[in-house]
Amino acid sequence: MNGWRDSMYQVTFGLALVLLMSTVLFLFVGLNPKHEEYTYLPWLYSGLSAVGSVAFWVVSGRLGRTSGAQGEMPAVAETAVIRNP
Repeated sequence: MNGWRDSMYQVTFGLALVLLMSTVLFLFVGLNPKHEEYTYLPWLYSGLSAVGSVAFWVVSGRLGRTSGAQGEMPAVAETAVIRNP
């Protein structure tokens, strides 16, 4: 396992989740604005957050696939059965 890749996987996956939640937040603000001055900004922020979330999710998927973070067993952790006669 590579420590740098695992760390970057966790950072990019976390950013993808944060941007997903900000997409929902700005979507709700766009649907129910508190002030009439909010014209198109919540929709713009929601769209940009959605694009950023997908981008970070793709990057984290590539990092996770190469680092074994998807739950796969690493190739170096093979089990050998030794029997004594």
